[in-house]
Amino acid sequence: MSDEIIRIQTPDFIRVTVTTDASKSHCCVPKKFQKDLTIWDLKQRLELITGRNANTMTVSALTAEGELVCKLDENYKLLGSYPLVDDVQLLVEDPMFEQVAEENDEDLEKRFQLSEEQYANRRGTLKEFLQRNKLGKYNPEIISQKEEEARKEEEERKRAAERDKELVDSIAVGARCEVMVPNQLPKRGVVAFKGGVQFTDGLWVGVKYDEPFGKNDGSVDGVRYFDAPPNYGAFVKPAYVNVGDYPEITCGLEYDEEF
Repeated sequence: MSDEIIRIQTPDFIRVTVTTDASKSHCCVPKKFQKDLTIWDLKQRLELITGRNANTMTVSALTAEGELVCKLDENYKLLGSYPLVDDVQLLVEDPMFEQVAEENDEDLEKRFQLSEEQYANRRGTLKEFLQRNKLGKYNPEIISQKEEEARKEEEERKRAAERDKELVDSIAVGARCEVMVPNQLPKRGVVAFKGGVQFTDGLWVGVKYDEPFGKNDGSVDGVRYFDAPPNYGAFVKPAYVNVGDYPEITCGLEYDEEF
């Protein structure tokens, strides 16, 4: 058996810190890259890390103190051909990149604003990067899932609206009723209103209670829908209203969930 030692060649690596800010206050990521990468290949990997566009970014090698070592500006040159040592800092800059920061409305009014169409047509933006790489909300699977969820929600909303309309149509103003809101004891009164309201969506039934278990006097936000003494009026979803021959009762309990 030969005593020859087989040596396996492995690519050399260099440890770096990737940053988009020379002060290291933003996007400071430790990475390790093969020295036989071309600068163009390096830029494409840096694009995934920083969100900057490989076509417009510049990459500078800095010391730990922030002093310039060299610029990696020849796309087809190998990373290992530059005078770099471990723990060098790679500063990635892109003049086309716009970072969206949270600002108050007053600051936004003072800034130059792009229309949605103008922003959509710009290259090198975060939106364009996400779209091109099908990430986040531009992932086809996520888009399809959200569209399906929206479709189901819309169908359920329509079914609920149809059920409410059928129930409202079956309820007569002036009829005695019993209100059965989940997790509350029943309350009785008279149907005093039915239909749409200005303070919220959907169809509602206005009830004048036998006792002061209500929230209002039949008016909300200055709009009157029916007449009732203070705290005797309430607006209830049609599903919770049962119409019938319900005599007055006194239960002495309060509630706090109707409008």
